[in-house]
Amino acid sequence: MNLNKQLISYYYLKRPDTLKKRMKCLNVFYLMVEKYWKDKIEEKHLPPDELKKLIDLCFDEWDKFVTELFIIDLKMANICYHHSYRVAFMNNKEMKRIYDGL
Repeated sequence: MNLNKQLISYYYLKRPDTLKKRMKCLNVFYLMVEKYWKDKIEEKHLPPDELKKLIDLCFDEWDKFVTELFIIDLKMANICYHHSYRVAFMNNKEMKRIYDGL
């Protein structure tokens, strides 16, 4: 299952209906995305260009997820849109340094 579908499936499983539950889901979504690319790194010893493609794929899958979420739950979609995985990733100085070095 691709990342976008995993995120949507988790959303349907939890169906968050309060701000607190939505924020908790957001954190789980972040962890799911991080696990997705980190598991792939551990499975294969990826060269830097492949690692960058994998991280970019995760950014793209997040965007697809948010787009789909806008149809399902506007409030959750707005939270995920305004707390993009790409932005969170790039705001982490260590992750940004690694990404920029790829």
